[in-house]
Amino acid sequence: MPVVVSNGKRVGADYRTVINNEGAVFHSSNGRRLSSLNRWGKMSWNGHMFAPPPSGSVLYYPGIPGVGSTIYDFSWNFSDSGINTAEALDISETAIDVSADPTTAIPVGSIIRIDSELMYVTASAEPLVVIRGYKSVAATHDNTKDIFVWVPNNGTITGAAWGQLPSGLPYLSFDGSDDQIAIPAQSMTDITALVWLNPTIEATVRTFFDIGNLLISIENITQKISVNREGAGSVVSDTALDGTWQLVGVVINGANTLFYLNGEADGSQANTTFTAGSSFIGRYHGAGQFYDGGLAIPRLSDAAFSATLMAEIYQQERHLFGV
Repeated sequence: MPVVVSNGKRVGADYRTVINNEGAVFHSSNGRRLSSLNRWGKMSWNGHMFAPPPSGSVLYYPGIPGVGSTIYDFSWNFSDSGINTAEALDISETAIDVSADPTTAIPVGSIIRIDSELMYVTASAEPLVVIRGYKSVAATHDNTKDIFVWVPNNGTITGAAWGQLPSGLPYLSFDGSDDQIAIPAQSMTDITALVWLNPTIEATVRTFFDIGNLLISIENITQKISVNREGAGSVVSDTALDGTWQLVGVVINGANTLFYLNGEADGSQANTTFTAGSSFIGRYHGAGQFYDGGLAIPRLSDAAFSATLMAEIYQQERHLFGV
């Protein structure tokens, strides 16, 4: 547990989040639970709990083992579904009577907002079934509140198997042969690609992000990270991966391609331009180059993350991977 020290004396301990093997989380300090249990559903890790990512970000990440082979695109944009609640909700209700059949407008996997509360939709029949309280403690809501909906884009997982870390965090295991995830085609100017990897060290190129014409891969000889723009060569990080869980980051901004390893800068080179196109996690869209090993919390953002943010993310997440 992180310890707070002042003038050489221990003055307290920061809380961290504990995740049990059923996917529930709670805050813990000195071994004592600080808040009530909170199902995290198909949410992203934000350093303290599984929750929706910051507004304006685009995020891909694995769902819950056993709940379907999909990943979800968190491009944060709610729209009014044209459906409202048709009843007052009490603090514990998870079956919401609505004014119309929500099957098309609010599919399973959507996140809805009623007032300021965010809820994850588990069944889109009438009544609407949800897991509540993603943004705040589950609250009561008045009759006929509009339901604002964020509908995810699904990426299809082929072959990769679910595993679970001792911390309870789910991850995907790729076999290096044909496992892959197809994700929607990307169109971005600035790019941040961030993922935890535990690769099998071997003498083949392994691509873990294919974003349009950009391939982010582990090199076959040096085991360093490379960013290759098809037909225009590649740029390479400073440090080789070592076959343990490590946080790998690539930031492409207006001037440079920046590499990060475990939250620290790991080299930079002249910028690599981007062209939109077919996109995958775990393979190259052409001749394969299939990734081999563990992969967790893959993220793509259309913003260039700062060095400070990259360091913060590593410090927030490292205990999930035992590092």
